Amino acid sequence: MVLPDDCRQMNRLILFNSIQSAKQQPTNQRISVSIHSPTYLINIGISSNNLINSNNINSNIMTYTSRTSMIPVSNILMIGATGRMGVELIDAISTHTAANHSNDVNNVNIHAFCRSPQKLQPSTKDKCASVIKGDARSPSDLRHAIQQSKADLVLVAVGNGDDVSKSDIREANAKALVAALNSDNNDNNHDDDNNHDMSKVRVFVVSSNGAGPTKIKVGFGIGMMIQYHLRHVMKDHTRQENVFLTQMKDRVGFVRPTALTDGKPTGATKTFGDHDKPPTIQTDRSDLAKWVVAKTVLSAAPASGSDHGGRMVMDESAFGGRAFNITCVKK
Repeated sequence: MVLPDDCRQMNRLILFNSIQSAKQQPTNQRISVSIHSPTYLINIGISSNNLINSNNINSNIMTYTSRTSMIPVSNILMIGATGRMGVELIDAISTHTAANHSNDVNNVNIHAFCRSPQKLQPSTKDKCASVIKGDARSPSDLRHAIQQSKADLVLVAVGNGDDVSKSDIREANAKALVAALNSDNNDNNHDDDNNHDMSKVRVFVVSSNGAGPTKIKVGFGIGMMIQYHLRHVMKDHTRQENVFLTQMKDRVGFVRPTALTDGKPTGATKTFGDHDKPPTIQTDRSDLAKWVVAKTVLSAAPASGSDHGGRMVMDESAFGGRAFNITCVKK
């Protein structure tokens, strides 16, 4: 791997810090070290039981995120805030941003969008800067929510819970959200107090394995039976994805988890290809929420020459119509 110019001189420092940190940790403890340069965020992840000597460490375990591909984020709008996935996402955002806030990085405000705010538990509501009532099918309600919250990122986790009957809620919400985001900021028909630049808002959608080009693969024909049982859900998710991909591909990203569960976190996830059989068939919502937040929202610690120093940022590589298939695995 060829390192970027301003990273080469820091390569030894990264390895030294990682090795010293890992040597002090229990066996098989995951270590993460971040180095912030004016041009890149450099992250290294290693396991302490692999540190027999420094020769076990190489540049392949380091990731570089160009600061030029980062978008500042101060406000996140959560659509589907009262659902199980929405609640987990709000919790993960709150935990993630609070940890970075202690490191001189500005916090991110969470704004909950839901049809029935009274269903939002106090513990979840306390983590939100605001709760906005509205219909997920309404372009005007969504536009108002985005303007009011000044959202930089919209997270979408809409559905019908465990109901697998025919529904178009996901597609309808996608159409409404696209209409809201593509509306003219200078349209006189809108009387919002502040015109927020809708063209810069990014969207990240919780879809499902089995949607789009993917199929549920379990073995012994079980996957086909599950796919049939969930056919209405998958069709709605596929139509949801298609709406975004055909009308605002450059600003959207998707995650397609395997079957969602609760109370069974493993603390580890794995991505896989569209046509691959996943290593497991379940994804815990809390693990998925942490992955989504870590994938979309990064810490841009203060750095000389950085336009985003001291702010949280979104990584542009998570969008552009990209879809990530994911499942939980054992550590």
